[in-house]
Amino acid sequence: MQFSPNDCIDIRGSLKRMVQMPKDGFMFFVMGFTGHESARIKEAFIGTFNQMAAFIRIEQRGLLQDLFALHERERASMQRTSAGSQGGETGDAGRAVPADGADPESLFD
Repeated sequence: MQFSPNDCIDIRGSLKRMVQMPKDGFMFFVMGFTGHESARIKEAFIGTFNQMAAFIRIEQRGLLQDLFALHERERASMQRTSAGSQGGETGDAGRAVPADGADPESLFD
């Protein structure tokens, strides 16, 4: 992480020392503090991180279901090509189920 000392001019025209740092450096710095304000920042950071993780999990589930469905369509197409008229199986509510019977949702348990 890069921390770089710098000078700036404040609203009164006085020269002040400051440290420029990236967001990750700031969070690393704040995580070492105690007190009400640092606790508020840490809680906000944790909450936002958890929201992001939930969003990613939801997106992954959708992508995995799409991937399994695509795989089943491809498998069914290949079976029809080689056997004539055999189709793929579907699970609950028409959702594609892998040939080995694994449920894509079980990957997240």
